[in-house]
Amino acid sequence: MFSAIKQIIQQLPWQSKYTLPFILWAIAIGGVSIYAFIYKIDLGLTQQAIDNHQYELMLTGHLVHSNVNHLLLNLAGLLGIWALHGHYYSLKNLSLYCLIVIFSLSTVMLMQASYSHYVGFSAVLHSLIAIGAILDIKHKERGGILLLLGLIAKVSHEQFYGSDSSIETLIGTNVAIDAHLYGVIIGTVIGGSVWLRAAIAKK
Repeated sequence: MFSAIKQIIQQLPWQSKYTLPFILWAIAIGGVSIYAFIYKIDLGLTQQAIDNHQYELMLTGHLVHSNVNHLLLNLAGLLGIWALHGHYYSLKNLSLYCLIVIFSLSTVMLMQASYSHYVGFSAVLHSLIAIGAILDIKHKERGGILLLLGLIAKVSHEQFYGSDSSIETLIGTNVAIDAHLYGVIIGTVIGGSVWLRAAIAKK
């Protein structure tokens, strides 16, 4: 058992070119959230804030969190994505994908009357999982299709049955199930575009 665990640990993408992008994004997420916690500043995305031309909240709304539990859950999710797919990302492309997803999600959510206040990185995590699953499929990795199907099943279950009430109690806010769905859709488009671009480049 210990040898299997050791082998898994050794196979993780420990090289600095793969770890640094995730460390920097974790610092950004944690830094913005802790700053908001300490100074009790609302950096969430709201329609009112955009009406007041506070466009920076389109970014900070995805970095700030409702409480420490929410922050730790999303940092754990980021760690999981590094473990699964860190080898696909450089600082440049991880940052590019995250920013595209963040501003796309913000734009879509501002068009939804149901979103009066949004915080958290989970929708971006859903996008990154979708991107990684599609890249797994592209590289003929066995788990790619299962991961993508599992992700689709997860957001479909949320759409039909709602979110887990225990998670909402833990994070102290509603789970943004529509944002998760939009994140998967945006991530699938990005992953498909990367695959298509690579296919065109080979010709």
